[in-house]
Amino acid sequence: MGARGEMKVDCVRFSLMVMLTTKNGIFSVRSAYHLKMHLNSARTGSASSSSSLEDHRGWLALWAANVPGKAKIHVWRLIRNGLAVGDELRRRRIESGMWLVRNEAREEVRIAAPHAIVQKSFFLIEEWQGIRPAGKSGSVQVTEHWLPPASGWTKLNADGAFSEAYMVPTNKSAPRAAADALLSRVVFHDGRLVHRPDPKHALFSLAYLPVGFALALLRVFISLYVPRGLVRHAYRLTGIRLAVRGIPPPPPSHGTPGSLLVCNHRTAVDPIMVSIALGRQVTCMTYNVSELSTAISLVPTVALTGYREVDKARIAALLESGRDVVVCPEGTTCREPCLLRFSALFAELTDWIVPVAVDAAQSTYYGSTARGSQAMDPWFFYMNPRPGYRVTFLPALQPEETCGVGGRSAVEVANHVQVVISKELRYECTGFTRKDKYMKLASKDGRVANECEQKGKKLA
Repeated sequence: MGARGEMKVDCVRFSLMVMLTTKNGIFSVRSAYHLKMHLNSARTGSASSSSSLEDHRGWLALWAANVPGKAKIHVWRLIRNGLAVGDELRRRRIESGMWLVRNEAREEVRIAAPHAIVQKSFFLIEEWQGIRPAGKSGSVQVTEHWLPPASGWTKLNADGAFSEAYMVPTNKSAPRAAADALLSRVVFHDGRLVHRPDPKHALFSLAYLPVGFALALLRVFISLYVPRGLVRHAYRLTGIRLAVRGIPPPPPSHGTPGSLLVCNHRTAVDPIMVSIALGRQVTCMTYNVSELSTAISLVPTVALTGYREVDKARIAALLESGRDVVVCPEGTTCREPCLLRFSALFAELTDWIVPVAVDAAQSTYYGSTARGSQAMDPWFFYMNPRPGYRVTFLPALQPEETCGVGGRSAVEVANHVQVVISKELRYECTGFTRKDKYMKLASKDGRVANECEQKGKKLA
């Protein structure tokens, strides 16, 4: 036979082999794999061993397991030596200690203990299996057609990238959804008005604006020119309620470093209220520094650059000079009863750390913003008719709870201080950061780059 006849015979032989290796006679990638393995075994003259058959069944059992897909891939990588474990790192000539340092520097968290990881893995698998029944569902896919909304309702199309969507009633007098009825809690929001701008509140906010501005001028004048010991009583005459709880730390003696007052961040006047409650001068470290807010500030303000080593050197120099320093590790304000993740920088500076829990009450205007002019934040707070502040001085950290004497990591100390303040305020601890807030509300990372930051100039 010629070449054409040999090609025809080979095609017929290949078609017969495909039909023998597949049940439905359809050629696919899977059938090609089995055909290739069959040809290899026929060429070498060795049949499939029982161990290879068991391995094949093991892989089938792995991919058919009722666990998330990422868990299957993780186990597959573990079996194939694809994870960055100690043996694999040594094989790649990578020191495991360097790998841990890299992870800590990038995530600012240490790797959890092995038993904690195993317990969490089992918990997540059990949760997955509880909401996802085992086996393949035999339900028939039904095509859904568009239906008009019910009477009094409007349909809202939502992009698949969003995790929540709600039906909005056309009736404007319909009650709003309660906070506990939402799928996830609201942590970040912006805007100056505290209340919903219905006609009553909107009219009051506009009519009260001139009166509030005059009242803010009076309160700023009191902050600047009234003796510090009398400011708290003068505030009370103008409607500001300042409650002080706990025992303030004693003033530093000559030649000793100052106290590091670590507080949560509610408004731009947090350091001013802490200074008044403490009864003496403090220095504030903050990211957002403007000439207007510095001009009306009762306390000296030093700008943070966002660069770890530079900021660390600045705060350490202030403490060594005997000044009390106020820092807000959250890096930005949060209006809801939540605490953002605390930066661990402060824990490396000193062992004399005093947690301070602050809470602000604002009835008309918010004294914080992400998209507006942050130089007006103190003014809007002072414009409220009867604003309130509660400053609670908590006990200083014990030596065994610090980095120096106790040998704890900076992240552990920061998390401990966050938990202590949250328990006092009955707030919820979150893992959100300053960058998360500004990316969601203002589409930026929240860093303030101005001339004072770049030169490291002290503003007051």
